[in-house]
Amino acid sequence: MRFRMTMYAFIMEQKKRQKCEVYSRVVGYYRPVEQWNEGKQAEFTERKEYNAERVYVRHPLKKETV
Repeated sequence: MRFRMTMYAFIMEQKKRQKCEVYSRVVGYYRPVEQWNEGKQAEFTERKEYNAERVYVRHPLKKETV
């Protein structure tokens, strides 16, 4: 079954939307991004996320062979 988006369905979906507050850590404590100064907000948009499980960490005591 395919979903067909109509203008009416789009308007209904817009009415159901709610504002979402994003919190992030700045200088050791969490605070809503909306309350940050302009410089910090600009920095936040440039941040890159990474998956810590995919990061390769060498074992400091083992000698690696390549």
